[in-house]
Amino acid sequence: MGVAVVYEDLLAEVEKRLEKQDGVPIPSNCPLCSLEKELEEYAVQLVADYCGDREFQRHYEASGGVCLPHLGSIAAKLQGDGGRFLFAAQKQILDRLLAHLHEFIRKQDHRYSKEATTEAEASSSKRAVHFLVGE
Repeated sequence: MGVAVVYEDLLAEVEKRLEKQDGVPIPSNCPLCSLEKELEEYAVQLVADYCGDREFQRHYEASGGVCLPHLGSIAAKLQGDGGRFLFAAQKQILDRLLAHLHEFIRKQDHRYSKEATTEAEASSSKRAVHFLVGE
């Protein structure tokens, strides 16, 4: 319900802005969206190709990983050890995120509210949303 209310308001605002642009055609196939999709497909393939590379693996493990939709896209293109690496690395990344979420939630309890919240804990709920739905 909350998401529906927020999106209804956002869509109404977009509609108002479009009305003010009287006479401006909206292309049915946006060239920027097409380019974005091509670049995304290229990046997914690139990650899949390099999942077996030790240097890439080191950087990936230190990163925040990829979102769930892209994880699925990459996994569909993987073969052999690359898939094992990707899932193991992403699990470690999610373990860190879950630990940060747990601490953030714990510190909301009045008994622990005087404990300092780290930046990683404070951003954990936003990162969790980004992981599940992408950015």
